[in-house]
Amino acid sequence: MSEENVEIVRRVFEALNRGDLDAAVEAYDPEAEIVTLMSGTSHGPEGARQALEAGRRNLRGWTLDPNELIDVGDSVIAIVHIRGAGQHSGIALGDLMALSFTIRNGLIIRQQSFRSKEDALEAAGLEE
Repeated sequence: MSEENVEIVRRVFEALNRGDLDAAVEAYDPEAEIVTLMSGTSHGPEGARQALEAGRRNLRGWTLDPNELIDVGDSVIAIVHIRGAGQHSGIALGDLMALSFTIRNGLIIRQQSFRSKEDALEAAGLEE
């Protein structure tokens, strides 16, 4: 089952990077909880859409490239390189962050953002 979970997360990133928000949010359970660093907590596919749209508003050419997908049983930790350009400045920007996706019955039931891989692994009860 865990390889299936990794594939679900991979498909979400692929959909996002081709600009298909509809396909990305289909992976979220109606009761999903999305916890972001910037905008707090939202719920369900519509909450996921709002969080993703906020990221796109902040960076032109926004992409989320998963450098690493770590299988943690019912969760997947994604180490992601965020790329884009400032909306007003046009300055190219890039940063690494970690996202944890908890999956049940083939749908994401929880997504949480972390500032680092270490923080995400610690939250999952693991160490690097």
